[in-house]
Amino acid sequence: HLTYLIAQDLSYIDDPVQPEDIKVLDNCMGSGHCLVYAFDVLMLIYTSIGYSERDAASSILNNNLYGLDIDKRAFQLAYFSIMMKSRQYNKGIYNDVTNLHIYEITESNELEDSNIITFREHLNPDLKAEFTHLIELFTNAKSTGSLIQVDDLAIEELRLQVDKVLTYDRQSFAGLNLTNSLKKIVNILNVAEVLQSKYQVVVTNPPYLNKFEPSLKSFLKAIYKDYSRDLFATFIFRNFQLCTRNGFSAYMTPNVWMFIKSYEQLRRYILGVNAIDTLILIAPGAYYSEATVDVMTFVLKNNRSSKFADFIKLTDFKGDMNLQKEKVLDAIHDPDCGYYYNISHESFHQIPGNQISFWAPKSILEAFVSGTPMQKLCNPKVGLQTGDNDRFLRLWWEVDTSCIGLNTKSIKETKNAICKWYPYNKGGERRQWYGNYDYVVNWENDGVEIRNFKDSRGKLRSRPQNTYTYFQESITWSDITSGIFSIRYRESGSIHDVTGMSAFTKNNSVLIYSLGLLSTKVANYIFKILNPTLHLQVGDFANFPVLVDDNHINNVITISNACTSVSKEEWDSYETSWNFKVHPLVQRYVDLRTAYNKWATVASDRFKLVQENENKLNSIFITLYGLTDELDPFVDDQDITLRHAHKEEDIRSLISFAVGCMFGRYSLDEEVLIYAGGEWDSSKYQTFMRDADGVLPITEEAYFENDITSCFVDFIKAVYGQETLEENLNFIADALGGKDDESRAVIRNYFLTDFFRDHCKTYSVHGSGKRPIYWLYDSGKQNGFKALIYMHRYNDQTHATVRVKYLHELQKKYRSSIDSLENEINRTTNAHTKKTAEDRLNKISKQLDECTEYDEMLGHIANERISIDLDDGFKVNYEKVQTDRNGKCWPILAKIR
Repeated sequence: HLTYLIAQDLSYIDDPVQPEDIKVLDNCMGSGHCLVYAFDVLMLIYTSIGYSERDAASSILNNNLYGLDIDKRAFQLAYFSIMMKSRQYNKGIYNDVTNLHIYEITESNELEDSNIITFREHLNPDLKAEFTHLIELFTNAKSTGSLIQVDDLAIEELRLQVDKVLTYDRQSFAGLNLTNSLKKIVNILNVAEVLQSKYQVVVTNPPYLNKFEPSLKSFLKAIYKDYSRDLFATFIFRNFQLCTRNGFSAYMTPNVWMFIKSYEQLRRYILGVNAIDTLILIAPGAYYSEATVDVMTFVLKNNRSSKFADFIKLTDFKGDMNLQKEKVLDAIHDPDCGYYYNISHESFHQIPGNQISFWAPKSILEAFVSGTPMQKLCNPKVGLQTGDNDRFLRLWWEVDTSCIGLNTKSIKETKNAICKWYPYNKGGERRQWYGNYDYVVNWENDGVEIRNFKDSRGKLRSRPQNTYTYFQESITWSDITSGIFSIRYRESGSIHDVTGMSAFTKNNSVLIYSLGLLSTKVANYIFKILNPTLHLQVGDFANFPVLVDDNHINNVITISNACTSVSKEEWDSYETSWNFKVHPLVQRYVDLRTAYNKWATVASDRFKLVQENENKLNSIFITLYGLTDELDPFVDDQDITLRHAHKEEDIRSLISFAVGCMFGRYSLDEEVLIYAGGEWDSSKYQTFMRDADGVLPITEEAYFENDITSCFVDFIKAVYGQETLEENLNFIADALGGKDDESRAVIRNYFLTDFFRDHCKTYSVHGSGKRPIYWLYDSGKQNGFKALIYMHRYNDQTHATVRVKYLHELQKKYRSSIDSLENEINRTTNAHTKKTAEDRLNKISKQLDECTEYDEMLGHIANERISIDLDDGFKVNYEKVQTDRNGKCWPILAKIR
C-alpha cells in the first residue's frame, strides 16, 4: 500500500478525492523519468481502491499524466518510456488510450504565413483575435517553452474550428497544403490547453540557465522580472501558477536560491503566500559528481496550511546518491539524528534576506534580531572594475618599483603624481589577519585611463565604484570563500576591486574589533547561514549580526592587533612581499644550521601565538553568541595560515635570495629591495656583488669562473664565513636531497634542473599564472646552454651579451673538450676509461650541436636589438624579446609551464 515517507497533515482536505482527479504535470519532462515514477505511484493508488492493473494503466494515461518539452528527441523518449511502462500492465494500451497528454512544444514560427492568413479568414471576428494571440504567444516557443502564459484563451472554440476544416472543409483548401499547418496548430492548441489547466502535482527538474538569448531575455524581463535570475527560479514561480490551491510542486534545482540576494524575491514569495513542505539539501557532488552545481530537492505547497516544514541536511555526508538515500531514510526513522529539522516558516523572516538556513540555532536567530548589522559599524563596499585586468593590472614585481605609490593616503594624491602604479586589493587565496599584497593597478593621474576606457562603440567598460573609499584603511575578504572564511587587515594605501571585498570605518577600534570577531569560528558559522555558497557577497557581510560584550572589547582589540602584527611579520619574511628586507636565514657569521634552527623557533613561536590567540577569540565569541553546543574554540593546525619552517623550502628560498643578491635586486649591505628598475647605484654592493653584466651562466661543469654555482658558493662564504663553508654547503645539499660529499655537484644540478621551475612557482599568484622576474635562456633538452638574466636589468644589448660573451665562449670550451676526449680515446688502452670518454664525447657533441642551432636563433633575435617597457608586464615582454620584426617567434627562452 501507499505510505508517506514523511507524515502529512491531510486535515485540509474536505471532500474525497478520486484517483482520476489527480493531475500530474512535468513541464520540463526530458525523457520522462518523473512521469514514469508518477505512474508507479498512481498505480499503487488505483489498485489500493480496487482497480485492476489493466484499467488503472488506461486511466493513468487518459486522466492523470501530462508532460511537455521543447526538445523533439526528449518528447519521443518520454512518450516511448510511458507507453512501455503502461504495457507492463496493459498489453492493449494503444487501443485503450484515447488522449495521451504528452507533447512536444512547437513554434508558430514553423507555420507558413499564407496558411495562417487563410485559416484566420475562415474564423469569426472574435476567434480571429484569439487565433492571432495564440500565434503570437507561440512565436519562439522553443525558447520560452512552458513559461508561456495562455490565460483565458478560447482554446476549445479554436479546436472546433480546426476540426471542422479538417473534417468538412478539406476540399475547400485543396492545393493550399493547409493540412500540415492545421496539424501543427492542433499541437499548439494541445500544449496551450495543458498550460491553461491546473494540476494537483507539478514535478520537474527545470533547466539551470542564466545566460539568455535576446528574445528570451526580453520575454523573462517582461513577465517574470523578479524571478528571472535563472530559468530554474522562473519555473519555481511559474509552477505555482499551474498548481491548484493546496497543490504541490516538486523540484530538483541548484541550492543557490536559498541563500543569495538575487533570489530574495523568490524566497519572499514562497514564504509569504505559500509554503515549503519538505526540503532535502544534498551533499555537494552527490548528484553531479563532475559539475560544480550543488543541488537540492524540495516540495512546495500552494497554500500556507501549515506553519512548519521538514528539512534534511545531508551536506556532511559526502558520497553518491545511494548514500544520500540511506541517510534520508535514517533521518525519517530517527528525527533526532542531528540533521533532521522541523522548522517554522516564521523563523526565516528573522534572517536578513530570508535565507532558508533551516539549521540556524535559536541563539543565532535571536542575534539577528538583537545584534547590530555589520554595515552600521563597518560599511562594505565593492570597488574598482577595470574592464580589462590584463591591461591595467600587474603583479607588483613586474614593474619598476620606483613607479609604485606605496604610501598614498587619498585619491587626491594621485593627481599629477609621478607614480603610475598603486597597490590593488584583489582578494586572493585564504589568508588570515594580513597578506595578499600582490597586485598594482594603473591609476596614473587619478585613473584617467581607466575612467575613460571604452569599447569600440564608445560604451564605458570600466566601473570605478565608491572611489571615496580608495586608499582608506579597511578589513578585506575574498569574493570566493570555498573553505573557511578568512579576513585581513589592510593598511591605508590600496584601491580595492570587486573581488577584494572591503569594509570601511573611520573608527580604528571598531575596525579591529570587527576583524577579531570575523576571524572566529562564529563568523564562519554565521556566514554559512547567511550564504553557504562559494561567493560571500557584500550584502551577506552587511547583514552579519554584531554582538558586543563591553568586558571583552579591549581584549579583543589587543589580541587582534597582535595577530595582525605577527602575520605581517611572517608575510614580509618572504621575498614576494614588497616590504621584504632580508632572508631570515641570512644571519652573518653564524653557521647555516644554527640560523635555520633559530628561524624554525621564530616561525613556531609565531604560529603558536596566533593559534592561542584565535582560540581565545573563539572562546569569547562562542560564549557571547550562545554556540557552545555547536562549536569548540580550538583551531586546528591546518587552519592557521602562517607557515612553519620547512628545511627544503627554506633552503630553496635562500638560494633564490642569493640569486637576487647576485643580480643586485638585494644587497647584503642594506636590508631592503635595492634595485627593481630606476637608477643603478653600484655603491650599495660592497660586501657581495659578483654579476656585473646581468648574466649568470648555468652549466653542468665549471666552464666559467662566474657561473651561478661559483657565485652561490661565494655568497655562502660572504654570509657565514670561510670556516663553516663546507659544513654549510653540505647542509644545503642535504636539504636539496643530495649527499654531503657531493655538495657542489648537488647545488650545480639544482640550478641546472630545478631552480627556474621553483622560481616560476614562487613568482606566481593563483588566477594570474607564473610571472618570473629571472628569465632563463635555454638551448634545449641536452642542457647545452643555460643562463639567467634579471628582467629589470634587461636592455637591447642583453641578447648580444649572452650570445657573444657566454654562448660563443661555451662553444669554444665544448670544442676543446671534444678534441681532448678524442685524443684520450685514441691513446688509452683501458676499456673502462675509453667507454667513459666515449660517453662523455657523445654527450658534449650533442650539446655542441644543440648550441650551434641555438646560436643561429639567438643571433637572429639579437640583431633585432629589442627593448622592453616594464610597464607592459611579464607576459608582453617575455613574448616581445623572442619575436622579430616580422612577428615570428624564436624560442630562445625557457617555456613557462
